[in-house]
Formats: sequence, structure tokens, C-alpha cells
Amino acid sequence: MTDYFDRLIKDEIRVLIDEKKLCSGLTLAFGTTNNSVNYNYGITGNNRLNVSIETIIDLASITKLFLSFAYFHLYDTKLVDFKRPISYYTNKFKNIKDFSLENLLHFNCILKTQHRISNMQYEQAVDEIIHISGKISNIPIYSDMPSIVLGFLFEEISQTTFGNYVDTLVERLSLNNTFWHSQKKYNNFMDYSGEIQISNNQIKSLVNPPLLVNDAKARTLSNNGQYLCGHAGVFSTCDDMVKLSQALLSNKIISEKSLNIIGTVLNANSEQRFGNLCYCKSPNKHLSEVPSNFSENAFAMSGFTGNYLCIDPQKKLFIFIGANKLSNRISKCDDSIEIADSIISVNNRKIVCSKDFVFIKDRLRDVCSDYLLKTF
Repeated sequence: MTDYFDRLIKDEIRVLIDEKKLCSGLTLAFGTTNNSVNYNYGITGNNRLNVSIETIIDLASITKLFLSFAYFHLYDTKLVDFKRPISYYTNKFKNIKDFSLENLLHFNCILKTQHRISNMQYEQAVDEIIHISGKISNIPIYSDMPSIVLGFLFEEISQTTFGNYVDTLVERLSLNNTFWHSQKKYNNFMDYSGEIQISNNQIKSLVNPPLLVNDAKARTLSNNGQYLCGHAGVFSTCDDMVKLSQALLSNKIISEKSLNIIGTVLNANSEQRFGNLCYCKSPNKHLSEVPSNFSENAFAMSGFTGNYLCIDPQKKLFIFIGANKLSNRISKCDDSIEIADSIISVNNRKIVCSKDFVFIKDRLRDVCSDYLLKTF
């Protein structure tokens, strides 16, 4: 049985990397509270190192799960009631003061700044966030903005920054290669350089410096590495993500009660289902970030750089995928552009578009979930 799944997993990894070329390489781990299995294949990007369990990865939106854990820590210590409005905790964010924490945690709102914050100075960007406006939505809509607001709000409630919370968690769990600001020198890291985006028929080549958060909003709001933004900014390794997942399943980060309600769906009005800063199981298997054979309260998050983490609190299982789907690839493009077998022709040059990575990756995820449920 193990040999059978081993072949299936290696086949799916080769489809992603060698056949479809949707990523340059990946590191994969899945397991239980006490055991895990690891696979590594391909290279880190233009720095051309072999991917390993110790390769540094920009977790991107998986940072949102760290923020969710931070809020459930406050919930466990009775410092928050998610149903209370923002105005109960602070006199900032006056334009959305009546929104509850629950509205933000479950993406049940549409938030907009007056101007794009990506290229602003730090002080201007913070002012835009403080004066953000929006409306409650009956249909949850995924966006970075609720997490950004919650990152600032966390400090108002807890009297410590989100970055400090992550630092404390990292130290307590001995996650030696997890960080959001570090002076340490790392040799093996995912190199996301060479990313291309096409918008309004304009081709844009992005500069993605090594070990600097890929998300432009997070870079601006970090104020040169002084602050951790709520939606992106944490770096880690597959090895540390195994430790984090196992600690979470062992109730060493938040309580068992909190772990079991992170993936609670409040609004089933959309095909995509959300819990507290996470995706939940959807009846539409094509859109579901959670494997169909995982529990109903399992939850997951994907990162734009090519990452994925899924936790099943009931069955005590986890899956982590850390890939590089940006290096020398088109990460975003206009819907009108023709994509033929993951290839786009740009100025007579054929370039891989990694837009479908998220769906092809699900095949690998599902083989891992089958392996877990049939062999562990």
C-alpha cells in the first residue's frame, strides 16, 4: 500500500514540475501528531539549489493562519468576543467601527482604501488603512484587507504586536527557521525572481529580492521590516511547518475548542466556504481547498507564492506543500489571454503561466489525503 501511494505522489510531483512546469520545485510533508512523510523535488528557482525540507519559503497568505491563531489565543484567554464591534476595542477605524471581528475574520465584508497602498510611504499607507471604508457582505469575498485591519487591531486589543506574537510562538515551539525579520544568513531559499504579470495587455517583470516578502502591500506596511502585516510576511521551512502543524494538533498553540471552531462556516451563500481567516470544505470539489475525505471542520490556506497548509482537527492530520510557482513564470494575466496547456506566447516567446497551479496541486493534495487515511 505504501509503495502504491509513493508512486502516485511522485507521479503527481513530476506532473507539476517536469510535465506542466507549473513550479520549479517543491517540498511536501503530511502526517499526524506524531508521524510525518516528506518529499522534495526540483530546484529553488534561479539560484538553482535543490529543494529540501530546510529550504526557506515565503509563506505568503499562510501568514493569515498565524493571525487566526493569534486571535484564538485572545479568545482562549477571554480577551475578545468576536461578535463585538471594532468600536468596542478602539476608536480607530471609524468608517467601519460597527463591523464585528467576526465580519472580518470570516471575510463577510468588502473593504477598500481610497488609493492603492503598494507604492506609498509607510505613514501614508497606515493612514489609508486607519480610514478604510467598506460594507458588510452577505456573500463572503476573499481579500487581504480584513487581515490587514485585523493585524493592526490585534495590537489595540492585546497591547503587543502581531509580530511579537509570532516571535513568541516561534521561540516556544523552537521553530528555528521561521521568521518575519531576520539578520541570519540563509543559503537555501526559494528564489522568486523572474515573475511576470500581464494586466491590460501590459507585460510587467517583477523584481523579487531574495528573502523579502513577495507581497507589495506587506512590504510597504512592514516599514522596512519593523512590522509584520496581517496577511503576508512570515517565512518558514517545511520542517518547521511540520512542527507547527503537530503542535497545533496537540493543542500546544490554542485550545482544542478553538482548534475545532477555526473552520466553522458562518455563511454558506457562496461556493467557496470560509472559516476564521481560512478556507473550509466546499460541496464544489473543484473549488474546495480542503480534501473531500477530510473532516467537516478541517481548514486550509494557500499562499500566492505556491504554498498550501491544511489541518484536520478531528482526524489529527495535516498536509503542507511549499512550492515556487513564480520564478520565470507568468503568475497573473488578463482573462482574455489565450492559455494553451499552461503556455502563453509573449513577443514570440513561450512562457509558462502558473495560473492553474492551484488546481493541479489539488491532485497531489488529494493523493496525500488518501495516503493518510488509508495507511496511518
